[in-house]
Amino acid sequence: MIKVLLNIISMLLAILIITSCSSVKKIDEDTTQKSLVKLNPDLYRLEADCAINSTMNNQSYSFKAKINIAGTDTVSMTLYGPFGITLGRLYSDMNKFIFLNVMENTLYRGSPTQENIKKATNLSISIKDFLSLFQGKTPFDIDEYTPIADKNDGSIVLKRIDKSDFGDFAVINKSDMKLIQYQRKDKGDLLILNSAYDKYQSSGTSSLPAKINFSMPTVGGSLIIEVEDFKTNMDAPVPIPFNIPSSVKVIDLNN
Repeated sequence: MIKVLLNIISMLLAILIITSCSSVKKIDEDTTQKSLVKLNPDLYRLEADCAINSTMNNQSYSFKAKINIAGTDTVSMTLYGPFGITLGRLYSDMNKFIFLNVMENTLYRGSPTQENIKKATNLSISIKDFLSLFQGKTPFDIDEYTPIADKNDGSIVLKRIDKSDFGDFAVINKSDMKLIQYQRKDKGDLLILNSAYDKYQSSGTSSLPAKINFSMPTVGGSLIIEVEDFKTNMDAPVPIPFNIPSSVKVIDLNN
């Protein structure tokens, strides 16, 4: 069960995508200026109830999750199984990351770094990246991306190359400036994470993907997250830490 839960968390921490980037043309000046607009700038707090369906090692799993996000640095999440049974809890802010596997009575804790998330989930993504992408935002400032191509379907491809670790590629719909695709590759050009955003639902001036499809080639898994209900900004509760049972086995990710 612990491997299943960690793979589910891996999927949830991965809002990244790839689809075909064929049929592209040269970027014009107007497109370049329009593409470099901060995505979902008015969304600062979020609560979402999600249905999760995943396939790993030829087995299918279904879960529910409640996710609370504040900004791009704080999140609390609870995973539920059949009959509402709590399977896991997660909390992370700028200073700490903790994940409780309720069924195995095991707690993972450490700094919320990309390295520690990789130890816990085998994925190269930080909590900050997850929170940005779940909200339909690019994980880095939009000015760090360079428009590289217009697609014939009305979208634009953006590229950002990290100095040491990986490359990011975002695809944005030009008509409404929403993130519809994201891809991350490591420095060896190995695809780490894929995801595709399908349908957006609005709340005030903010929007949230209603459905996100993921694939993770490095762990051989797939995941579909559907947002069943959500609240934004002042209507959404602030994420809070959970109580840690005194009897849990603790695994320190910083060691």
